[in-house]
Amino acid sequence: MQQVERFPARGFFRGTKTLYLRSLPEGAQLSSFRLRLTPIAASNRIGPAEEQISFTAPPVDGSIAGGDPSDDSRETAVSQVRGGGSLPWAEIHLGGFRTLSRLSGAGLAGATLQVDLGGLFVDVAANGTVPSQNGTFTLSDGEQPLPGLTVQRLRIARTSAGAQPIINTLWLRAVASNVTLAMGQQPAAWALPGELSAVTETTDLTTLAQAALDAAETEGGFAVLPLHIKSDTTAQLAVEVLYEIQERRSGLPDGLRESTLEYTYDGVSEAGDDLLQITVPPNMEIDPAGTHIAIDGTFEGSEITLGPTMDRTPPEAVPLAVGTAAAQPVTITEETILDAVDVLLSTQARQADVKVDLREDFDGKPGDSSLLAQPATGTFGVSAHGGPRWLSTALGQTITVPADAERIWLVVEPTSAPIAWHVHPETEAAAELQTSDTGGLSWRPARAASLPDALMAAHRFRRASPVFRVPVSAEIGRDAESSLLSLERFQPLGRVEFALESRSVAEAANDILSARSATTCPRGEQLTNGGFEDRASGNDLYEPQGWSVSGGAVALQSFSVPGDAGPLSVTLLRLGHAESAPRALSQIVKVSPGCPYRAVFRGFAPERGAVIELIWRQTGCGLSRTDVLTPPPFLGTFDSGLELAAVAGPQLRTILSASLDVMAPEDADQLEVRLRTPANQRLFVDTISLEGGPTGLRNGDFSELAFDVDLTEFLSGWRFSPELTLENPPLTIAPATEGLTFTNITADRSSVILSQSAEVIADAPFAAALEAQLSQGEAVFAARWLDSAGAQIDTPLAASIQSEGAEITRLRGTVPAGAATAEIEIELGPSAILTLVAASAELEAPQNIPVSFLSEAPGRMTVRDFTVAFRPRAVATQLPPPESPCVPTPADTAPEDICECAPCKDKGETTPARATLITRLPTELPVGTIAQPRLDAWPACPAKAPPRACAPMPAAPRFSAFRTTRGF
Repeated sequence: MQQVERFPARGFFRGTKTLYLRSLPEGAQLSSFRLRLTPIAASNRIGPAEEQISFTAPPVDGSIAGGDPSDDSRETAVSQVRGGGSLPWAEIHLGGFRTLSRLSGAGLAGATLQVDLGGLFVDVAANGTVPSQNGTFTLSDGEQPLPGLTVQRLRIARTSAGAQPIINTLWLRAVASNVTLAMGQQPAAWALPGELSAVTETTDLTTLAQAALDAAETEGGFAVLPLHIKSDTTAQLAVEVLYEIQERRSGLPDGLRESTLEYTYDGVSEAGDDLLQITVPPNMEIDPAGTHIAIDGTFEGSEITLGPTMDRTPPEAVPLAVGTAAAQPVTITEETILDAVDVLLSTQARQADVKVDLREDFDGKPGDSSLLAQPATGTFGVSAHGGPRWLSTALGQTITVPADAERIWLVVEPTSAPIAWHVHPETEAAAELQTSDTGGLSWRPARAASLPDALMAAHRFRRASPVFRVPVSAEIGRDAESSLLSLERFQPLGRVEFALESRSVAEAANDILSARSATTCPRGEQLTNGGFEDRASGNDLYEPQGWSVSGGAVALQSFSVPGDAGPLSVTLLRLGHAESAPRALSQIVKVSPGCPYRAVFRGFAPERGAVIELIWRQTGCGLSRTDVLTPPPFLGTFDSGLELAAVAGPQLRTILSASLDVMAPEDADQLEVRLRTPANQRLFVDTISLEGGPTGLRNGDFSELAFDVDLTEFLSGWRFSPELTLENPPLTIAPATEGLTFTNITADRSSVILSQSAEVIADAPFAAALEAQLSQGEAVFAARWLDSAGAQIDTPLAASIQSEGAEITRLRGTVPAGAATAEIEIELGPSAILTLVAASAELEAPQNIPVSFLSEAPGRMTVRDFTVAFRPRAVATQLPPPESPCVPTPADTAPEDICECAPCKDKGETTPARATLITRLPTELPVGTIAQPRLDAWPACPAKAPPRACAPMPAAPRFSAFRTTRGF
């Protein structure tokens, strides 16, 4: 998936401008890389800009330096010189070839324009051409346009006596030209001759970018890649870096390039089952394109002809003392050849001798006739890891057991020390394990303490392989979720030296991830059309798709909000009015009991009384619980008489949010999200969201404010240090077009810190991101690690917020052992001015999928280049709609008064809707997508239901997908 790192246009530059890309993880492998360059004009329009030069500084050495009024620290290389006498003049040196746009000043009336095109001033004709042929270009007082000539100098001169020409402001066309791009210490990797006057993308630079990335310094888990953009002329450019990375991780222990595994007869390696694993980042899956596992090894030439390759967890063991024996019946269904027998045993002795025999069946018991010339013997000792081991006993002969042999008995007898034969439950009594303490004269069923019924002892038959066979198989996952990948297709190679088929590995691992996600809590957005994307601008009635309306229609109302280039218009939903009955807007969704949810409302209520209700319904629609979210107050200048105002209507300072974190009741089946207004009250709505699963930071968009006397919780979810008080506030807070602008005004020039605690998982990857713009001073984004007692441990993650950097500042690392919480901090240095737009943190633990190589034979194998690549996984964010939806609660009815409608027969037809992106600020990759089925109609309530509470609902419009974050 493509990622975009944006560097907004922040002032003019000429020559080389260096940007630092800090979003690529250390060791990242690029699959694509290019830049998009956009010329930015006034009011953030796309196109050539105008550079404004003001001449307000006092003269130095007879000249006045031209300054940038938006950045007085920037040197423009433009200066003005004035000459007096009978024919006064004013001359501007541009410091290079520049294109004229307009100027303003005093004493200009009647003066003429001269320009230097290459070492000599020439007159400009009245029509703006050079040389002058039909009169000269004469100026007037005040602001006026100039011919679009590209010149080194310009002169305003008088041809007769008059006032001294004074140029106060000069505007120059600012467009980049002959642009080049270099990365790191490399020479230019891309060039564009001529002007860059429109949006331009470079060619694909993946190879060169990867080389520069590999040589780049690292900081905080990210590579720091310098991007040098050079323009021969002054320009204002917004830069976007568009790249795709193939995130890869090793399945080997940290720092190892290969691992050698030793095998006996246990099936799993001597190193155990935990050595190799795939660690999958949240919301990702295995990408076969970049996944690779190579193995090579040598093995004994034997194979298992009957029984399992390994047995990890036998639940019980039958103890056998010296002088006792156990016999396991073995049913043969096809011809079986064997020259050795394996049994799963354990002992506490340093050496235990065992006698093994194969006997014919005699009336359901082991007979006296042996299939062997003499019993086989074997020796084993206590296991290094304390668990059972497979003892392989060579028979000294090759035996062929025909398919019609019915049943034979495998008899095991310790001869020097006590042993235990490990067992599993057996469903058929005819196949159960027998024991004897009479030398085989009598046999009785074996029993274990925790398994009182029939038992089967773990056993295998094996033989020497007549031809080469690959003895190894790959197991992805463990126990019930595992998949066993056969490697038999490599047998024609005649050796164990090959790379696994990556698609099979990826499919097996991704099936496990899908199965796990099906049993976890729902994630992401749960509501349909909570962004009300189908609303129109202006003032009109509105029928929101996917929602039920009660008590009257929903109206639209337009407001204006401050913008960078003047007021902006935003259209909100209006529920209720000054003379209306109670009204409600409802949507019912399926929920998972005991799972976390977060409701976020964006809008406001001019009067107290409107609420957002979360009405939890049981199976059968009985009320389980009601949670209430109070909408934010109104911030702005609002006149109740302007409800039908035009687009320029009431002005809002900002639109705030309110949120509520809840846990679904254990008996919940459905949830009704109801926006309700009492009689004669109003509720204005921008968006309503209900997210499931991990919800990250609270109030991550800084739009939820608490207007209480105590300001310690003024910015919900965030704490201030020093505390925010009315008497001595450490900072000022003002709404911005996006987010809030904070200004540090501490008298002692100390820092101000905004912080929020978040639970973390030790040893798990951690990522956080902050979208912010630093206008003045210094600011730092950091994460400190705290243990369960609140003490700081380990080294914090920290990154400076760059005034000329990307929109997003990122943190990346691993949660240290012992950490219980992360303290997310935003530190404003003395006099700093920082606009905060959004913050997020990836707090979900990765998923581990164990990988094992199982071997039928002893040997040694080396695993090399175990590399796993990842790609975004389409996470199912929503539960399917309820089969029998509860009836939405009418506006004039309390949640506990609604009838409990019986299940309806007509459930309607469902089809998937279009999936859209639901995240605005990813920490590394987008969180996921949403796809909501649609319901053709609400089921009608039973005829016997009370008409007031269960009136038949009108057919609901088809559902639509939406974007949860709505900007102005």
